[in-house]
Amino acid sequence: MSTALRPSGYFDTTYQQTLRIIYTPWQWIAWICFLLFLVIFPLFSSAYILTAAIRIGITIITVIGLNIVVGNTGLLNVGHAAFMAVGAYCSAMLMTKAGFNFFPALLAAGLAGSLAGLIFGAPSLRVKGFYVALATLAGHFIVIWALMEWFGGHTGHPAPRPRIFGFIFDSDISYYYLVGALTLFLALFARNILRSNVGRAFVAIRDHDIAAEILGVNLYRYKLYSFAIGCFYAGIAGALLGHFWSFTNIEAFPFGDAIWYLGMVIVGGMGSVLGSVFGAVFFIVVEEATLNVSPIITALFPSMSALGQMEAALKWLIFAVIIILFVIFEPNGMAHRWNLIKASFRLFPFNY
Repeated sequence: MSTALRPSGYFDTTYQQTLRIIYTPWQWIAWICFLLFLVIFPLFSSAYILTAAIRIGITIITVIGLNIVVGNTGLLNVGHAAFMAVGAYCSAMLMTKAGFNFFPALLAAGLAGSLAGLIFGAPSLRVKGFYVALATLAGHFIVIWALMEWFGGHTGHPAPRPRIFGFIFDSDISYYYLVGALTLFLALFARNILRSNVGRAFVAIRDHDIAAEILGVNLYRYKLYSFAIGCFYAGIAGALLGHFWSFTNIEAFPFGDAIWYLGMVIVGGMGSVLGSVFGAVFFIVVEEATLNVSPIITALFPSMSALGQMEAALKWLIFAVIIILFVIFEPNGMAHRWNLIKASFRLFPFNY
């Protein structure tokens, strides 16, 4: 009888088995049911929910890329929003001015974000910790200034909806399927990277860079790999966001978004692709709930409406409180709690 089906638990007897993403038949069934739900989801959802789902998919791509840099490699990046802007501008300009098709423009957007990440991630080869954050902070404002001065950032650029083999993704349903397919592919791609030699080198650098270098890990190479891969995801996400709104502008990528992306990494779970998914979904759902609750609070307390921008202020306040609570009570994030819940079911009725 296969050891993977023993009632006492699941055991790995080879290294190949430890690298599996899906272990049991029940997990296969759960994945198939989940994918079927994602396919039929647009058929019974409203336009409002569908828009939120598209934003969730794009945000998941963004946070996965940031998590590779911050969670897996331990390099603090606060310029992620600017790298998204690079991807958005690159894709929009290539499609409108150079006549590129969508997928070549999307790939170029990812590569442009990757190149920008390499440039401003290079200081991480000499410094670490807070100083890397300062380097990427400077990179954010340098990139935004360059886009405004040299690439028409003041007025922005139209970003037409993708066209593939004559089919235009001009409806929210069709764009949902496009974003969903890319999100699933990029999530699996990131998961495969993190369980490879490259991913293990990232973790070694994060845990102790000097020990990793002694063991033969090339810090120069793998730190640049981390920024290149993470910012590639940012460029892809920025391009998808620009084409979703059919226009790209600097105001769509404020510095505050980069901070909240870091919050999503913390809340979801650092160093985990699943944590990136949890963090993105949680924050977008909370944001939409806040926007719906704000009119009620304003009606109950009319004096607060005079302050202006009640919805935005309440959203930032709730986000900040959530991050503080997670840092204090669940510093390992939602992915860690999810793993504990799964382990408790696997070990039931034993509590050890």
